[in-house]
Amino acid sequence: AGEVYRVESDLEGEVRTLAQMGRIHRWRGTSQEGLTRLLPLVQRLPQTRASWGAAALYIALAYLYKGVGQCSEQVVAAEHAATLARALGDDALLTTARGRRASALLTLGRLEETSQELTEEVIPASEATGNLGILITALNTLAEAYAFLGDYQQARTSLEQAIALAEHLGDPAAMASLLYGRGLTAFALGEWQRARADFERAATVVGSIGQFWYATYPWQGLG
Repeated sequence: AGEVYRVESDLEGEVRTLAQMGRIHRWRGTSQEGLTRLLPLVQRLPQTRASWGAAALYIALAYLYKGVGQCSEQVVAAEHAATLARALGDDALLTTARGRRASALLTLGRLEETSQELTEEVIPASEATGNLGILITALNTLAEAYAFLGDYQQARTSLEQAIALAEHLGDPAAMASLLYGRGLTAFALGEWQRARADFERAATVVGSIGQFWYATYPWQGLG
């Protein structure tokens, strides 16, 4: 029994480490490489019990599937992560998984479901727990949903809430993304000077971070 526990403990440690590596691959823009590394591990996961590592692994897979445009697979991975998080009673993991599901639903064009998931589940839960990272991402996703619906004023409101939180958190990567989004919103409203200011500021923020998957977006906005 002790040997079985040790093996399971070793596997859990490996799963947690690779889940974090998967997130790093998404950050670097090497999502396919991350999937190649993580997918074989899925077959080794215990099928009879939930674990934190397994839930984190499926969340990482959801991020990576988004990076390669496999949004249906992203939904499945996020829902599996949510199931595991519920079994564990881990609200933070559950909220993260729901946020990943909302992101996938958005890309699939299921805008009503996206908004419902975010406004009824993800945003209230992240506000209640004070998880600013999840809240920022959720507000950004909600802004994208509003933009797809043509409601640019609501999109701007969500983005400005997220920008204020990102400034408080001191998260430059989030700031770059959010400023780019607000710039697109201003562009859609014909506010050219405001759009340029946001894109230029986003480009400056990106320049202070270094190379990552989002680094070209502000320059696309300026173009």
